[in-house]
Parts: sequence; C-alpha cells; structure tokens
Amino acid sequence: MKQRRGTVLVAVALAAATGLTACGGSSSKNTGSGSSPSAGASSAGASPVGSKATGQPISIGFINQENTAAGSFPEVREGAQAAVEYINEELGGVNGQPLKLETCTTDASPASGANCARQLVSKHVPLVAGGEDFSTSGSIPVLQKAKVPYVGGTPILPPELTSPASWQFTGGSAGAFPALDVYIAKNLGLKKVGIIYTANPAGTAAANQFGKSILNKLGVTDVKLVGAAADAADFTAPVQQVTSGGIEAVMVLFAAQGCSRIMQAKQSLGVTAKMFYPGSCASQDVIKGGGAGASDAYFNSEPLLFSGDDPQVVQWRDFMKKYSPKTALSAYSQNGSQTIMNIYNLMKKQSGTITSASFISALAATSDEANYMGHPYTCNRKQIAILPAVCNAYNRIVQYKNGSFTDVLGDWVSGAQYIGTS
Repeated sequence: MKQRRGTVLVAVALAAATGLTACGGSSSKNTGSGSSPSAGASSAGASPVGSKATGQPISIGFINQENTAAGSFPEVREGAQAAVEYINEELGGVNGQPLKLETCTTDASPASGANCARQLVSKHVPLVAGGEDFSTSGSIPVLQKAKVPYVGGTPILPPELTSPASWQFTGGSAGAFPALDVYIAKNLGLKKVGIIYTANPAGTAAANQFGKSILNKLGVTDVKLVGAAADAADFTAPVQQVTSGGIEAVMVLFAAQGCSRIMQAKQSLGVTAKMFYPGSCASQDVIKGGGAGASDAYFNSEPLLFSGDDPQVVQWRDFMKKYSPKTALSAYSQNGSQTIMNIYNLMKKQSGTITSASFISALAATSDEANYMGHPYTCNRKQIAILPAVCNAYNRIVQYKNGSFTDVLGDWVSGAQYIGTS
C-alpha cells in the first residue's frame, strides 16, 4: 500500500509540472450545470445585496507564485482580489465585515513558500487561500504546525492533496486526467488509446497511474504509452508512434508549449484519432500555436466555461470587468475568484469571531456544498481515499471546434473512484 501511495503521489507531482488544471475557452455553446440536482453550480452569492461592508476587516492570507521563470500567475491573485472587492462593495462583506486579502508571492521554491506561510501566520490570519503555487512543500508544513488551514484553489502538488491542513474545492491534477479517462471509455466507448507523456520517471508514473491503470479498469485494455522529451522541438516521431496501429484516441500529458507542438505534428501527419489535452492547454496562445491541429481537440475544465451563460459565470465576468478590468478572463483568474467566493459563502454561515478552528469545522461539515462556478464539494476527507484533501474531483469535458469551445456533455464527469484502487 505504501508503494502504491508513493507512486500515485509522484504522478500527481508530474501532473503539476505539466499544468494539468482547469481550462478556459473563448466561447461556449453549452455550459449548463447539468440535469442532476447535485451536479449544477448553485446560486449562492448570485444576488448582490447592494450594500458596502463597513465593519472590522477579516484578514485572510493568499499565497501565489509570481515573477519567476518557473511560472508566473498574477491573474489568480487578481481574480481573488476582484472577488474580495465585489464582496465588500456589493454583498455587504461577511455579515457586515469586509474581507482583506493579505498576499504573499513565492518564486516556486519551498523556502519562499515557508517564508510566506510564516509571514501570514504572524499576522494571525484564520486561513490561507492558495493560488497557483509550486512551493507548497514549504508553506503547508508551516501552516499545519500553526493549525491554519490552507484552502484551495487548484491543487497540483502532494502537500495540497494529502496534508491534513489542506482543503481543496477542486481536484486539480487528481481530477483532470481520470475524468478524461471516463469520457473516453464510457461516453465515447473507445477501445484503443495512446498516451504521450514526458519521458522521465515521474512522467511514466503519471501515464500509468492516471492513464493506463484507470483505462484498464474501465475496460480499455489496448493502451499504448509513448514518452517524449519535455523540450522536444518536433513531436512528429512520437506522435506518429503513439497513433499507429489504429489508435482511436490520444491523451496528452504535457505542458502548454508541448501541446502546441503536438497539435502541429498531429496536423502535419494527418492524424484522425481524437486528441485529449490537459485544461491548461486550452489557452488562446496554445490554440494559436497549434494552428489547424487544434481543431476538434478535447480538454478538461474544472469550473464552468467562463464564456458561458450560467448565472454565476455571468456574474463573475461582470465583477471582473468592474473591479479588475485589465485582467485576462482565464481559468487562472476564474479559480482565484472561485476560491474567495467559496470562502465567503462558508464564512457567512458562521456566528461570532472566525478562527482557524471554526473555519476548519465549517469545512469538515460540508456535504454537497455550493461551489461557485463549479460542482458541489464535500470536505469529508473521503472523496479520494489516498488524496484526502480533495473535496471535489469533477470536471467538464470541452471541445475546441469551429473557433470556439463547447461543453460536450453539459454535465460533470469524475474518475476519482478509480484512483489507487486495485
């Protein structure tokens, strides 16, 4: 059991490196919340009360990675701050008290993460919200020791997915690839699948644990694995290899730059297999770089598509335009806002002073809790047995076609039940 657990966590770490996160599209034809009562995004927070908060501020921490070559995600912070402004200016704050975002940025190193955590603990914040950050092996142990919850977010590294201090509204890397497995096997009924992945030990683990293993459990026994260098300038040879022999679908486990080159290779080779990419590869830069090869590509998406007509998505676009007009509307800014709105909705339910202990109790008591622009969440530490911090692993499956993104099912998909099972 220990060996299996370790292997899965290595896979999770690889998923972080490849950016296996939520997607954002330019337009959508079907972004409804689904027909089942538990599947749709709720209307919590959807009706502004029109009052400005004037009471004693409630400070919450926010850690985000910015201004570093390892990856910079300022739009996550900007989305979070816009939600704070909206809550304070139009929703009356948390029972009259405004929120105050105490932000600390990291450079992706564990040391910078630990430093941020110590700074925020010294400010006596009741919780720390997570942005996009590769330094959580440094920050979360500090928060755990101080008994301050780390609330997500888009989990991508093992500490975010397993620590008792971590509580995640979305599955991040642990939800995306398994959801694509389920769609390929159950919804499309495909039987021959290829997986192209980063050629290193962690990449191999990810392809096997989040790809081949789950596909096998779903009845797909013909699974071909092909590794390629992360910095390959030309993916023609590996794409040709992974699609040979009548392969019907290809799952791609690569970062955004690799996705564009794989799309280019797919086009040059005339590949007809269906192509599935991590949601981070649904950005306009990747689509543009992929050219005609991006056509008909599938992606996962944790929140509802930001261009759709769901009431919360419309509300989100409105307050982003008002309070952070220069911020790009993307999966990153959407996730930042989603985290803050979920925190706000939980705080509203509490009476008296909000403390770390009271907020942890509120999280632990959730069951099918409204998730802003997302699938309801339950923080009972049991949604994925080996990844107890995950409160929700559902995704939407979207497709880029005719210049826009379409939610192909109009409902949520999860493969969490297959992770780490025999």
